[in-house]
Amino acid sequence: MREMCRILLGCALAAILQPAFASPSYVQFKQKTAMIVDGKAAPGSRIVFTKPQIDAFLNEEAIRIIPGSVYGAHVELGYGRATGGANMNFVKLLQARGTPPGWLFTKMFEGWKPVHAAIRVQSGGGRATVYLDSLELSGMPVPNMLVDFIVRHFAQSYSPDIRLGEPFPLNHRIERLELAPSGFAVVIRR
Repeated sequence: MREMCRILLGCALAAILQPAFASPSYVQFKQKTAMIVDGKAAPGSRIVFTKPQIDAFLNEEAIRIIPGSVYGAHVELGYGRATGGANMNFVKLLQARGTPPGWLFTKMFEGWKPVHAAIRVQSGGGRATVYLDSLELSGMPVPNMLVDFIVRHFAQSYSPDIRLGEPFPLNHRIERLELAPSGFAVVIRR
């Protein structure tokens, strides 16, 4: 009985203390981001976010923003392209937003669903455009109409500036964004 209490106490402490002990990759991501946002990045510098840093950021921010709704987020980087995925529980996601899902939505999207996406990024002159090339839910391609719904009802509620296929200005003296297998680079204006 004592051993069971110790295990439960240990699990409870781990759950409570986890955010205080972020992974080194997450800390590095946040430090690099702060350097850019605070204007401390040198003119003409390239700040590179590695795959482990991006994965750590995605997973730890998902836990913070939408607890219990996303796990296993990961990316694969290429030249000007990225693919990524995660397991998502859309019912819990809506509930975390304070929106009770309807009966049909609950029946269709209940449980964990693997989501996979492929994007392209074009960037230069202080602007960038992100194109969604494909989106799959449980291995099935998601039609464009449903992609628009997902962007409007899920993504934009967490990041209102998201606009797929439309150029947007880059803030914080950012000249361009570069995607390559070695990492995601942010290039600061000279």
